[in-house]
Amino acid sequence: MFTMKPKEIQIIKILKDNSGGCTAAFLSNQLNISVRSVKAYIAAINKIDKDVIFSSNKGYRLNFDKAKKILKSQQSTIPQNSQDRINYIITKLIKNDIYLIEDFCDELYVSLSTVKIELVKVKRQILKYDLKLIAKSSELSIYGLEKNKRKLLSDLLYSETSSNFINVDSIASSFKNIDVYFIQNTLLDVFDKFHYFVNDFSFSNLLLHVTITVDRVINGYDNNDQIVNNSLIKTHEYELSKSVINKLENHFEISFNPGETDDITLLLMSRATNIDYQNINENNLKDYIGAECYNIVLKLIKSINSYYYIDLSQPQFMIRFALHIKNLLLRIKSNYPNKNPLKNHIKVQFPLIYDAAITIANEIFELEKILLNDDEIAYIAFHIGSAIEIQKSITSKISAILYCPEYYDINSQLAEKISKQFQSDLLLVDVVTTETKNPFETVDLVISTINLNKIYSSLNIIISPFFSEKDSKNLALIIEKIKINKKRKLFRENILSIMRKDNFYMLHSSSGKEELISFMVQNLESKGYVDSNFKNEIFDRELISSTSFDGFAIPHSMKMNAIKTGISCVILKEPVVWDEYYVNLIIMLCFNSDERYIFNEIFEPLTMILTAKDKLNKIIQSKNFDEFIDNLCAFIE
Repeated sequence: MFTMKPKEIQIIKILKDNSGGCTAAFLSNQLNISVRSVKAYIAAINKIDKDVIFSSNKGYRLNFDKAKKILKSQQSTIPQNSQDRINYIITKLIKNDIYLIEDFCDELYVSLSTVKIELVKVKRQILKYDLKLIAKSSELSIYGLEKNKRKLLSDLLYSETSSNFINVDSIASSFKNIDVYFIQNTLLDVFDKFHYFVNDFSFSNLLLHVTITVDRVINGYDNNDQIVNNSLIKTHEYELSKSVINKLENHFEISFNPGETDDITLLLMSRATNIDYQNINENNLKDYIGAECYNIVLKLIKSINSYYYIDLSQPQFMIRFALHIKNLLLRIKSNYPNKNPLKNHIKVQFPLIYDAAITIANEIFELEKILLNDDEIAYIAFHIGSAIEIQKSITSKISAILYCPEYYDINSQLAEKISKQFQSDLLLVDVVTTETKNPFETVDLVISTINLNKIYSSLNIIISPFFSEKDSKNLALIIEKIKINKKRKLFRENILSIMRKDNFYMLHSSSGKEELISFMVQNLESKGYVDSNFKNEIFDRELISSTSFDGFAIPHSMKMNAIKTGISCVILKEPVVWDEYYVNLIIMLCFNSDERYIFNEIFEPLTMILTAKDKLNKIIQSKNFDEFIDNLCAFIE
């Protein structure tokens, strides 16, 4: 799908309003551009569709039917609501040092007043990432740490996939000439026959890949690439793959060559779960796709990670993406680019992910001097969107593996039952039938029907093969336990990132509040956390309202202008009077504005813990720094 420039659309709209025709000079004056530029824009429009604009003795005239079709297609790619406009503005400002406010008016097709309203919302949204919107005359920019800008971009991408990125119905509607539901049923039947489990998310991902392969073969393009090494593929996977391929070949009356067969087999391996991921490593994957292609894939993954903070290096993604890049390079070099029926859907519904795909496309151009069209860019966008959904699921849910020996012959049914019952909390990523060479260490929980022979870092629960009501209750309890452990781990990481052992003190007594504040400020200042104004800022805050509570105090400045973020802590054996309370624990906070997000993450849970008297007493009894951190984290729920 093409994207028109704002000036091109403006020319069409002017001609639409002047049905009698317009001279190049008139258009030049209306748009404040040269006559030469007018002619170049019109030539570009006519490349989209022949004779959209044609010349006459009265100047340029418009073919209204063709113009209406073009404008309708362009309208769908322009942000249509406030949040989409905000996302568009933020993305442009992060990717460009300076952007003109007038350019946003032109590109979004809204008035200056509307853009200014959106900018107020932009300012509010980016503040959470310690970023500032700077406006000088008509020039706009975003000021702040680069890592915070990348974190914002990453979160925008994650939020864009809140709805299902790709599902069976959207695939079927895009590939109208292919019986997608037959492919769906074929895959399900074969997986059931071979005792493979695939969760719903993974299945839609796999279905699209197989559909794309079928479409390519139907349209006469075969993957004739020479296979260097197929040691990744074992007999069992080949049998599963051949079963799928035979059904597809008979139904669609097509034929897959060995290259296509190998690719489909690896695709099935990358989504179905009876895989030994430890057998997939740098060397054998490199042998399969070639060292040159493998190095390109690594550079692309590194690029998207450094720019968007998105990790695309997991084995599941790596196989699919590497295969795609291998075939993409082959297609382009053979002058046989893929058509992509999902192109418009992805470009319109997921513009930020599509924009990320353009970043990869530019990287490919820099590395290989290969220019990708919109169809190929949309395929890359699909891979990025799919990887983001995987990461979101893993981050928001408990990841688990079901270990169910094959002789029970009920592993798929058991997996389906567990997945359905705990779909909002649990992501069942794998089902294995043997304990040798398994990925148990890569998940939060191992659900097994028999005792494990080894001890793993992941938690383990034993259930019956028939998954009784008691099993269900026990699984719910352990899922809740893992959730709490994850919260505690995050809290520990955050507090240890800003609190050091040499800023932790255990004192017998103190003469009072002023002495304690002076002592703690002096230590923070001597270690480069704060400047000489910090002590006055602490006392200014105390004058407005005391920071003491029953048993503890949290002195801090009203300004987040510390040189670097840190925490100083004192535990007193003998309590001291701090305004109206006796306190044994003093936690002094100093925050740099660029790390406001850490303050937000720890301040609320910290105060909630300390305001519970029994928890506070336990914390005050800590004998050293490590025990203090352990006691704090133990109370996170």
